[in-house]
Amino acid sequence: GGGFNGVFAAAFIQLLFFPLNLIEVGFQLSYLAVLGILYFYPKIYSMVAMPNVLLSKAWQLACVSLSATLGTLPVTMYFFHTFPVWFMFSNILLVPFGMILLVSLIAVLLLSWIPFLGACIVFIATWGLEFLLILVHFFANLPYAQINDIHLSELEVFLLLLFIPTMFYWVYQRNIKGLHFWTIMALLYSGYFWYGSRQLSKQRLIVTSELRNQLLVCVVQGHH
Repeated sequence: GGGFNGVFAAAFIQLLFFPLNLIEVGFQLSYLAVLGILYFYPKIYSMVAMPNVLLSKAWQLACVSLSATLGTLPVTMYFFHTFPVWFMFSNILLVPFGMILLVSLIAVLLLSWIPFLGACIVFIATWGLEFLLILVHFFANLPYAQINDIHLSELEVFLLLLFIPTMFYWVYQRNIKGLHFWTIMALLYSGYFWYGSRQLSKQRLIVTSELRNQLLVCVVQGHH
């Protein structure tokens, strides 16, 4: 409870001084990620007992990544229209390496003026950045790396923000009645989504507008 209260208190104080932050993507994703970690992480981590310290650390990173993603998933899909399939596996490597790289970059800022030592630190940091890009490109080029063309309405985002934590809670608690309820709701929503997508694929529109004193014509056929 204390963790959640602290997050909400921090958001409240920030919005007192900068109320327009509420509609910024960065503000929403940051707080949703923290809330996701606070809510999902203890439950996910307790589901699997790792036999040694190394596997336990890897599982912790995977749990943090999965928790933050579950917390931000609806808003991420709403704004960016995409879902990274391999996020949990990539973050096991990218997150710890990124933290090490951040330390090396801070060392560059502080120690780059020292002869020889500064050059060595810059070389290590540069190599680290190049290796990080290699890792990012590797995961980005894996098969089915991303699911694209995801379009959600504000209502769907709100429903998903309710559905994901409650569904997970009932799975964690093994509440059969709750699972049955949300399964029925998910099937109804899937039918509604399929019907809407089918109707959208049939649309034929011509939209005209003015842009800098010039006529702009947009032709919409289906999803294009």
